[in-house]
This record gives sequence, structure tokens and C-alpha cells, in this order.
Amino acid sequence: MSKSKIEWTEIVKRFWSYVDKTQSCWLWKAGLFSNGYGQFRVRNKKIKAHRFAYEIANGKILPNIIVCHSCDNPKCVNPKHLFLSTHKGNALDREFKKRHPHTQTADLSGEKNPASKINPLIVHTIRKYRKKGHTYSQLVGGVEISFNIKLSKSQIANIVHRRCWKNVG
Repeated sequence: MSKSKIEWTEIVKRFWSYVDKTQSCWLWKAGLFSNGYGQFRVRNKKIKAHRFAYEIANGKILPNIIVCHSCDNPKCVNPKHLFLSTHKGNALDREFKKRHPHTQTADLSGEKNPASKINPLIVHTIRKYRKKGHTYSQLVGGVEISFNIKLSKSQIANIVHRRCWKNVG
């Protein structure tokens, strides 16, 4: 066996030593990238563990092709759970499975959205004072003083013109 073949065998053996094979997902037990995907070092280069698992099982991956998870578990390296796609295909898969942040919070409009700092009382107040002739600058200051939140003129204009908070009368 050649030196490179022996080295490759050792790398693959080391890789699988970091995997916990459960009934379905094979979970990566070593380091992770900040996005939760497994991190594996090959010849001083950090690579995604699931991508390496796919290459072990199926061979080289073409440039601009990504490895996706059918199980949607970023720590999974089970080759049976991995498939190739493009970035666009992955985005479509994510949308279809409703895993995109926008689709996950699509029904969390208004005060149901935990990130919202506005509520119907603030919306009513802004619209009421705008009808009375207050300028956007005056409304910015009034909202900050009355409700202790900062809104921009454009946020207030969106509320006044019902581009947001349409459901509030």
C-alpha cells in the first residue's frame, strides 16, 4: 500500500472515531462550526464533517455543489441521510420544509412576534396623533417619551399608511 493510501485510511479511521452511530442519524461528537455543523480537520484544513462523510461513501463532490441533510440534523454524517444539491435547491428544500426563518415566523405577525416592540396601543396612538396633524418627527419623540421605545420616521409612516399592522383598526 502506498504512503498516501495508508494516510487516507488513517484519516478515514480517525473521522469515524468521532461518530456516534444511532438507529437513524450518525451524530458528530467532535468540534462544530458556529452554525452547528460538524468540523473535521484534514491536512490542516477544516471541512464540514457531513461533506467528508459523503465523499467517503460516494467520491469527490463537484465545485458549487453542496451536501444537504434529508434528516435536517446538522450533526448527522450518515451518508444515507445526505444528498447533493445546489444552493438554490437547498433553499427550495428549506422553504418546502418550512425551516427558513421567514417561513417559521410568517404567522408571528404583530405583537405575536417575540421581537416586536410595538403593540396595538402604540399603533392606535400613532395613527390618532397623525390624524390630529402631528409630524413624523413629533411622533418619533412622542413614542419615545410615552412608550420608551425608539421608532424611525419610516417605521411610523409604515404604521400610519397601514403597510404594517394592517389588522389594527
